[in-house]
Amino acid sequence: MNVAVIPARGGSKGITKKNLQKISGLSLVARAIKVCIESKMFSAVFLSTDSHEIAQEARKYGAQVINRPKSLSEDNTSTDPVINHAIKEIENLGIKFKYISLVQATYPFLDVEHIKEVIAGFKKPFDCAFGASEFHGFIWQEHKSKFHLANRNFDFKFRPRRQDQKTQLLELGSIYMIEKEAFLRTKSRFGSNPIPIKIRDAVPFEIDSLKDLEICRSIMKRENKLKLKEIMKNVNFIITDFDGVLTDNKVLTDSNGVESINCNKSDSLAIGIMKTKFNIEFQILTSEESKTHFYRSKKLGINLNVTKNKKSEIVNKLIKSKNNNNKKGTLYIGNDLNDMDAFDYVDYSLCPSDSHEKVQARCDFILNSQGGQGVFKELLIALESH
Repeated sequence: MNVAVIPARGGSKGITKKNLQKISGLSLVARAIKVCIESKMFSAVFLSTDSHEIAQEARKYGAQVINRPKSLSEDNTSTDPVINHAIKEIENLGIKFKYISLVQATYPFLDVEHIKEVIAGFKKPFDCAFGASEFHGFIWQEHKSKFHLANRNFDFKFRPRRQDQKTQLLELGSIYMIEKEAFLRTKSRFGSNPIPIKIRDAVPFEIDSLKDLEICRSIMKRENKLKLKEIMKNVNFIITDFDGVLTDNKVLTDSNGVESINCNKSDSLAIGIMKTKFNIEFQILTSEESKTHFYRSKKLGINLNVTKNKKSEIVNKLIKSKNNNNKKGTLYIGNDLNDMDAFDYVDYSLCPSDSHEKVQARCDFILNSQGGQGVFKELLIALESH
């Protein structure tokens, strides 16, 4: 059995509340937990912290929390003693495991394939495997008033072309998998015989400063656009929740008890284009029956499905009637807990950026748009970028 441990202390000096900083709608802690759970490679996911706020965030996204003592949360505390403490705490819970994987929240580009590659690369006689990327650069080390060659990775008298430089592997700081007994023997995350696992197309980038955070947000924004583009090129059928997706999830009631909702006109236009230009079929699903829902759906030209039961039942029925029970090309958009049961019945699940935390942790993709603020315009932009 393999357990994941994510260290995340509260007292970051370079960036205030670093581990709670958000990138594309998710905090660094939430991103790490989400990808660990999605990988299905761990029997349990733990987060070690001294912060109540970080602990709350961790529990929201499905991790178990290890309360770290202050003595292991100082500025000069290294990671290995934190792992040692985590091992003892997990064992005290009666959980048996052979391997422990250190997952760093400060490496936000970790994905499921990255985790699987490191775990697949772990084999005897090695007792540790960790993520690494190719490196063809030239290293110099500053020393007093002059520069020295570091590790002699090239001879400056015969400096090769970059493309002729021997391939080296750069530690990513993403995931380290180690045999528990090897760690207890060496008190090191690298054990006594580590092997770097080359991760194809990995981004060698860790967050230590505000500048790093801004660069990472920019990179992730571009990556997300490409991912959404890949999703949308395969979509032919969209089932969407009403409140919190087509609306901002608020209801206004006047003195006569008449309700009104707030929708985005750009979404209306986007839906019309997706229907006519891209032949995408739409269905709206809601658990609340009201005149506002009915009139808005009618104006959009989309059938409104009302259910008090599990939404998955209606989703399954709709897919059967359209695609003969084949979920390929189907997409569901929802924002709240009662939408989550539908995610397993479709090809892709999306949610607005202001959705419930558990929905964000569970869905395939988090949109940049909030509910009622251009969700479908964002989908159309992705479609038209092909």
